[in-house]
Amino acid sequence: MYKEKFSEYLEDLAEKLPAPGGGSASGLVACLGIALLEMSCNFTVGKPKYKEVEAEIKEILEKLVSLRGRLEELIDEDVFSYQELSLAYRLKEKEKIQSALKKAIEVPLKICGFSLEGLRLSKIILEKANPNLITDTGGGVLFLTAGFNSAELNVRINLKNLKDRELLKKIQQSLKEQSEEVKEIKEKILKKVYCRL
Repeated sequence: MYKEKFSEYLEDLAEKLPAPGGGSASGLVACLGIALLEMSCNFTVGKPKYKEVEAEIKEILEKLVSLRGRLEELIDEDVFSYQELSLAYRLKEKEKIQSALKKAIEVPLKICGFSLEGLRLSKIILEKANPNLITDTGGGVLFLTAGFNSAELNVRINLKNLKDRELLKKIQQSLKEQSEEVKEIKEKILKKVYCRL
């Protein structure tokens, strides 16, 4: 829907519309983070100076391309899941609301997971990729952290209405662990980036 209409997406995001909203924007921000990490890899591959790490960087690059593709899909999926949830609330059907809630939680939860995957890869990129791209790697980490944190908010806002207590506790624990890892990676990466500037 929005894939090739970036300016239209931003206009809709800014307007008084129910969707796209924060969940969808989280996916977009995470995409930017992944793209910056890809950039760091692309400026490494093919250069004789980095021949020893080329195979590993190529492998990371493939993973990043795949992650960005999934995140791009989630930008739209979040819009659709919100529309479904909004309709369920209007119809006031409890079962449909719970089903739609689970879908509305699932999308930003995936954004959190993919953002964390990108952050994990950033640690290798920082150490082995072209150091001239260090600020792009750092920027990628900041965007991925923002994508994760924003998506987490969108998960939590819907969790409060989820009746499945077992699923609720499982998601809360997973988010807690992921959030701690995200914070740790971000702090370590940025410390190294600033030390090298």
